[in-house]
Amino acid sequence: MNASRSYLFAPVAAILISIVYTGCVTTDQAVQAAGLSGAQEKQFRQAQTKTRAQGITLGTLVGAGLGYAVGGSWESAVTGAIAGGTAGGVAGEHKAKVQGQIMVTERDLDAMIAATKQKNAALRAQASKLSSERSAYQAKIAAAKKNNDSRALAAIRSEMKSTLGTVDSSLATASKTIQENNGVSSQAPAKQNLLRSETAKLDATTKELKEERQLFASLYNSIDA
Repeated sequence: MNASRSYLFAPVAAILISIVYTGCVTTDQAVQAAGLSGAQEKQFRQAQTKTRAQGITLGTLVGAGLGYAVGGSWESAVTGAIAGGTAGGVAGEHKAKVQGQIMVTERDLDAMIAATKQKNAALRAQASKLSSERSAYQAKIAAAKKNNDSRALAAIRSEMKSTLGTVDSSLATASKTIQENNGVSSQAPAKQNLLRSETAKLDATTKELKEERQLFASLYNSIDA
C-alpha cells in the first residue's frame, strides 16, 4: 500500500474503532436505562451488534462498488470500501442508538399502560361503591329526618363530606393521568395506540364517576333541605 493510501487508511481505521467503542457505550447506557438483564439483555446486545454490522457491511459493499466504478481498479475499490464502511458504520450506529431509545420508550409505555389500567379499575370500583353508598345514605337520611334526629344527620353529613373529598382526589389524579398520557409522543406507534386506548377507557370511567359524584353531592346537599 503506497503512502497516500496508508494516510487514508489510518484515520478511517481510527473512525471505525471509535464507532465500535461508542456503540458499546451507548448499548451499555440503553441496557441500564431499560433495566434489562439475562436473556433480554443478551437479545438486545445481539440486535445492536447486528445493526451496526449491517451498516458497516452495506457501506463497505456500496463503497467498493463506487470506488471501482470511479477508479477502475481494485485499489480504488479498496479505498472506496474503507470510506463506505466508515459511512455505513456511522449510519449503523445511529440506527442502533434509535433502536435503543425505542426499546426504552416501549418499556416506559408498558409501565404507563399498566398504571392506566390499574387506575381505571380502581375508579370503576369507586364509582360502583359510590352508587351503593348513595342508596344506603338515602335510606339513612330519610329515617333520620323522620325521627328529627339532628345528631344522626350531622354524622351522615360528616361521612358524606369525607367521601366527596376522596372522590375529588381520585378525579384529580385521573385527570392528570389522562392529560399526561395524551401528551406522550413515541417512536413506538403500536404501544402508543394501546396507551391511547386505555386512556380513553379511563376518561370514560372518569365521566361515570363524575356523574355519580354529582348525584351523591345532591343527596349531601339535601340533608339541610
